[in-house]
Amino acid sequence: MRKLSNLGAIFVLTTLLAACGSISLNGKYTARNNDHSIEMDFNEDANLLTLKDGQHETISEYTIKEGQLLLNDKPTYTIVETNANTYELYRIQEDGTISDQVSYTLQKK
Repeated sequence: MRKLSNLGAIFVLTTLLAACGSISLNGKYTARNNDHSIEMDFNEDANLLTLKDGQHETISEYTIKEGQLLLNDKPTYTIVETNANTYELYRIQEDGTISDQVSYTLQKK
């Protein structure tokens, strides 16, 4: 039951964010979770996201629609803005459900 409550809260926050204005990510961010951190560089003009995880670098096309981060046209994370330069990313599962746990905390560098 708690899981449904958390998912409901995420849905409400996402809906409010979409209604209040769009989220725009541009520039360099650090994404952290309990295990590690990833450097993320959003190039809004080219719609490209560069991910650096240690020695590995990946470049993906990205868009942000209705509070969701889509990587290569696939809904990947729901974005919740916690303050001016900090966001929480919640993983979108293959079946379309949204994780009730924060996958990453994203902070502007």
